[in-house]
Amino acid sequence: MTDILWGIGSFLSLDEAYDLILTIVSTVDFHVKPILQSTSATTLVSTHILRAALRLLIALADKLPSELPENVRRETMPALFVLAIVLPNTVEEEDEKDSTAANVETIRGLTVDEWEASKLAKTLWDAYEGLKDMEEVRRTLKGLITDTETRVSPISILQSLSSLHLPPLSVLPPPSEFHHLLITTTPADPVDPTLAMIEPLIPFSPSTSKTKQALTHINFDSSGYSPYARATRALLHALISDRHIARMNLWALQHVLTLALLASEAMQVPNADNPVFKKGFVSRDELRAITRDVQKVAAFLLSSAGGEKTWHRDLIGSLSAKGKGKEVKLDEVGTFVRKMIEDVKETGSVRDSLVLSTVLQHILPATTKEDADGWVELARELEVTGEEILIARMSFSFTDAYCSAPNLACPRPRHHRIRTRTSPT
Repeated sequence: MTDILWGIGSFLSLDEAYDLILTIVSTVDFHVKPILQSTSATTLVSTHILRAALRLLIALADKLPSELPENVRRETMPALFVLAIVLPNTVEEEDEKDSTAANVETIRGLTVDEWEASKLAKTLWDAYEGLKDMEEVRRTLKGLITDTETRVSPISILQSLSSLHLPPLSVLPPPSEFHHLLITTTPADPVDPTLAMIEPLIPFSPSTSKTKQALTHINFDSSGYSPYARATRALLHALISDRHIARMNLWALQHVLTLALLASEAMQVPNADNPVFKKGFVSRDELRAITRDVQKVAAFLLSSAGGEKTWHRDLIGSLSAKGKGKEVKLDEVGTFVRKMIEDVKETGSVRDSLVLSTVLQHILPATTKEDADGWVELARELEVTGEEILIARMSFSFTDAYCSAPNLACPRPRHHRIRTRTSPT
């Protein structure tokens, strides 16, 4: 077959040879998809056909047109990149997690034939010198970030971006999509009401039937991650790997803190249905690693809180009724904290209040006694307006963070367990 294609001038017209090459490309496109999907089982015949087609294209790499048809640019080439670059990264990542894996045959069902097909795809990707539509590759990778049927991990996708010279956030959902995933796939209640035994903010009443029903429709990947967990785990990897990216994307802190909270709940109540981690699939070591990395990110991003003398005063003023109508200039951290407090006031979400608690515990130790009095006054003001979740959260956080500091006279706010509050739907 290769000899025939090499002799294009003797055996085939240029158009016939071009059509034959495209037929081979479509064969690759058809047989590469099952390898990249965790829900599909590749057959020995399928991988043999794929390897043969890849070898033909490698031999003809210099005869492939410089501009490929649109369907090849949009589907085949991006799939080829995933098979060549991303899938091996996923295998290495899983190999590190599974110390008992002796060879590639034992890792997530990747056979020797599939591994060889991946190496052939890498050879073809490097050999083809024509136009590669990197925007289509980027779009494909972005779609895979939240795809629960794919075999590749979100972190392996980020690790592959260096060869494309793309920044990590270019393949992650924008803030608006992250927010949509958060409010549509994670309920406002904790995973189990028994967590109220260790967290005073959590009401003892069970979650609503509507929340439980929503959980049953969540899809998980083969590692036990939901779409939101896949995207947020990749986001956490980007933040922990590059401080500049973390500093420039403070909005991301709410999402990684939510992921850490859900990871903590998965460890505390492993038998409960978790909205982002499939029960029994994600190891405790992996969950601990998530919470540990999130703690590092939070400490770094919130370290500037209280740097200016008027930082706490300005933030409190922007939230209190007395400060209404007054122009207050807040830095990025102050704006972030104010938005989180206002969101909790609006939604009454227990989960959001628990995330806010972590934020407050980072910023309150930097308060002076005068600032502390201001926070207590704000908490009392919010209590008068009926914001029970927020006042309780601020009370507990204030006591945990501020009152533990040495040699400080602590004006302790009044603690109380919040009453059950129906979250808006």
